[in-house]
Amino acid sequence: MTEQIPLGQPESERREFKGRDVLKHLPNVSREVVGMLNAAGGEIWIGLAEEQGRAARVEAIDNATREVTRLRDHFTDAIEPSPTSSEIAVERVPFEDKGDLLKVRVKPIPRRVPYALREGTARHFIKRIHDRLRPMSREEIFNTTAQPDHARESALRKIRATRERQQDKETFWLRIQPVGDAELRLGRDFREYFTNPLKTENRAAGWNFVDSDTVFEARPNEIRHGRAGETCIQVFRGGAIEFTMPIINFYWKTTGGLGNTEANEIWPYALLEFPASVFRLAATIYRERAFHVEAVIADLALFGIKGWTLRPHSPVSFGYKLARPRLFEEEEIVSAEPLSFSLDEVINEPDRCAFRLVRRVYEAFGFFEDEMPTEFNRESGRLILQGA
Repeated sequence: MTEQIPLGQPESERREFKGRDVLKHLPNVSREVVGMLNAAGGEIWIGLAEEQGRAARVEAIDNATREVTRLRDHFTDAIEPSPTSSEIAVERVPFEDKGDLLKVRVKPIPRRVPYALREGTARHFIKRIHDRLRPMSREEIFNTTAQPDHARESALRKIRATRERQQDKETFWLRIQPVGDAELRLGRDFREYFTNPLKTENRAAGWNFVDSDTVFEARPNEIRHGRAGETCIQVFRGGAIEFTMPIINFYWKTTGGLGNTEANEIWPYALLEFPASVFRLAATIYRERAFHVEAVIADLALFGIKGWTLRPHSPVSFGYKLARPRLFEEEEIVSAEPLSFSLDEVINEPDRCAFRLVRRVYEAFGFFEDEMPTEFNRESGRLILQGA
């Protein structure tokens, strides 16, 4: 059944209309979203131009699928705490034969209020009143804070504690941490996940955690594949997955022309595929083992990265060949806060989840998303490497 388009209807505290040009400046959308998150929720229609407070005309959106992805990624980066799909859902709504509109459904979780709009180092607290936005007062900000989300705080502590143990090493670290109480029954039947790449939809030969020859240990509380100080992946009874490897594994040099890089230069395909392979592992385990939690947070970090370089674009492009490697002059790449995902996002879009984290590495080097390799398809949400 086609959803009814609210042409001619007025804006209200729970409904906002935006013409398609708003997609040229996504912060104008996230401001409205934050305002609704700090109020009663609602919906934002994009592609419905407003006149005198009413939806006046349809402006169909080109490539709506791509815009859905752009909006989801933007909300993840611009809103704090990072929202899940249960809080913000972006949907395509067809309009006759003229194209699609976008509908952003906003549903706050009371214990997560207040929400903030991030702009650089600043945090803006905004609330929607009637059909307008206004800044929240100091009293509103502190008085609307509900009881702490203990499950999320516990997950954050685990992320931080395990990350701190990697400091003073030359290591790449990634951890996927479920939020909430659930358990996996661990055993030797997990071995195939780590030795057969096809089991987790990974390439037979690629930059991933899969290795049929390394040490495999199955314990009641933990499975470990690999050795400390080398490439190692662990799965814990609570569902967390942690991956560590030496930074040097990001360097690749072959006898052919494509793989030759300068010393201490990060190979883009390795930077993309290692995290994607770990998220594919998580997706497979959570799906096959009927693992259910309220959300998942994830983080990555690079330690001992000073002096390493990275180039923009895909290694098969002229832009990559012409670009000068950009030097990183600090000791580590560490994010202020992990990213949040719904369990469905991890299971159904593992590559996209990994891409959002890798984007932070490119940003640390001063690159924008459109300078990242095109082997990650923004529309399908899949990383496709063939013969790399």
